[in-house]
Amino acid sequence: MRSQCKDCPYMPKKIESGACRRVRSEREKCKMYELCEAPFCPLDPNSLSIWYAGEEICRDRGHRNLPLVQAQFKLVKVAPTGYFTLEMLKRNCIIKTGILGLDPDKEEKHQLQLWLKNHPEKQEITEEEREKRRELMKKNFDDKK
Repeated sequence: MRSQCKDCPYMPKKIESGACRRVRSEREKCKMYELCEAPFCPLDPNSLSIWYAGEEICRDRGHRNLPLVQAQFKLVKVAPTGYFTLEMLKRNCIIKTGILGLDPDKEEKHQLQLWLKNHPEKQEITEEEREKRRELMKKNFDDKK
């Protein structure tokens, strides 16, 4: 990036032919930018904030299928306590009643490591494995009759 103009309150900036011109951030390119107060924006890869289940979620319908936004909607339904980081929200894990976020009164690093350990990524299974599991379920169900 080129040198910064110290007189202008906007960041980042480029100096072109002696005039300071503001460069729009990725977040500002969103059509909902003026209305949205979501701490995590799918357009901003550098979001470093935290998110509580009661806070706003991205309003842009074009981003509803993103894993980050889907996780936020699932978490709102189960009403967890604590906060969630971007890394936690991007994790493809099972979200169900009883899930807890991080405690704001404790150190984050250790809690985050423990949370990630206790919430492993969902496993992708092949169609063949899925069929084997179906057969096993049918067999067990028929044995109980």
